[in-house]
Amino acid sequence: MLRSAAWIEAPPTRRAAASLAVIALATAASCTLDAQGTQPVSMTSSSGGGGEATTTTTSTGLGGMGGAGSSAGGGGAGGSPPKELGTWSGAAGPGADGTYALPSWLELSSPSTEKTVQTGPSTLRTGFGANAARGHNVTSPPAWGLALESARTNRNHSSRISAASWEILHPPGSIVATQGPDAANLAATIADTNSTGMGAAVAVVDIDPLAGTSTLSAWVGGVQAVDQVKIASTVFPSPFGVTVPLQAGWQRISHTALESTGGVAKDSLYPAQSPGSATGSASFDFVSHEAGKYPSSAILTSGAAATREAEALVASGAATLAPGGYFHVTLVFAPSYASGEQAGAHTLLFFDALNRVVLDALNRVVLMVNGMPAVATATLSWKRDQALTVEVVNAPTEQRITVSGHDTGGGSASAPTGTPVGLSTEIGILGGAAGSEECADLRSIRFEDPTP
Repeated sequence: MLRSAAWIEAPPTRRAAASLAVIALATAASCTLDAQGTQPVSMTSSSGGGGEATTTTTSTGLGGMGGAGSSAGGGGAGGSPPKELGTWSGAAGPGADGTYALPSWLELSSPSTEKTVQTGPSTLRTGFGANAARGHNVTSPPAWGLALESARTNRNHSSRISAASWEILHPPGSIVATQGPDAANLAATIADTNSTGMGAAVAVVDIDPLAGTSTLSAWVGGVQAVDQVKIASTVFPSPFGVTVPLQAGWQRISHTALESTGGVAKDSLYPAQSPGSATGSASFDFVSHEAGKYPSSAILTSGAAATREAEALVASGAATLAPGGYFHVTLVFAPSYASGEQAGAHTLLFFDALNRVVLDALNRVVLMVNGMPAVATATLSWKRDQALTVEVVNAPTEQRITVSGHDTGGGSASAPTGTPVGLSTEIGILGGAAGSEECADLRSIRFEDPTP
């Protein structure tokens, strides 16, 4: 999904209209990316919409008394190089439409339509089209970031519970449309009125003999009794589901297990399952059944399985952001997975096939240079949606990785000298050549001069 040089020379209108988000220090000579991300230019001060993105300008010094490279003069040696080469932050949150207006040097490829994103502990938003830069948040107060997700398939045929394909198991009972966490009347309140058996609503799931471990997730509301509500699937071994914590409002819950492939595959929603003779009701919405050890954003289905394709974010102007193959990058991101839940290596920075920074399957941050691990941290641990700050330096005089925000493990590693990496025209962010391998939020990214 990395673009060619031709793409950089002729960016789409959408990119050309986006605000530039590159910062040069006011006390240093300026060398920032232009609107296409290919030429160093001076820029006037501005701010980017839908995120924290600013530019500050000073002209490059040419000689005389202005040793800091200010517009009034210039350094006798040509001025100091800039400290920051490019920066973006999503902390301010998305715009009114739920999306970020990315700067022109960041390009998102997100081919699927009808995407969703969680926007708070009890809310989500639907209706995102192709290439929408979705603002994601799971907490209150909010901690916003840009959602970047891997390819996932929802094998449950009916993600919205009011769909006709959900049926009552052990009637009598009812399925009545109600307002969901997106404020649309496509959720349902399911009532179990059977005092002799466990009533539930059930829907068909595609059997995938290669799925291995999968995750069933749903949004649930109106949970008012201990052990009242449960989500389950017949493809999971016994105990084949998970009970839902007490909460009257909407909450997202999930259950992960190794699948079996025999029999009929159905997902089940129990509004009152303990004891089996209990009766009661609860509300459900946005059911997803997907391969993997953690849930991604809800994938809408209507009568059949559906796939959300992998997303890819790239920074143009690689030669400017990583001059001579050296770089200094600070990345803040929040993995949707806890340590050990990733399927394999998650690429954090992609320069080319042999040069990248990865969060590997051993839960280490590793700098790969020319196909070999140059520097690696110790094994780390973290929780789902926990923000990690990863600083990576590859300079002539040092190689260094520093990680903070994790729970346990050694977060630093270094080597005395660096080796320049190979470069294409772009740098992949939170994904490799084919896009994101895992799901995460990009909270911020900053490129600095590696040889100040």
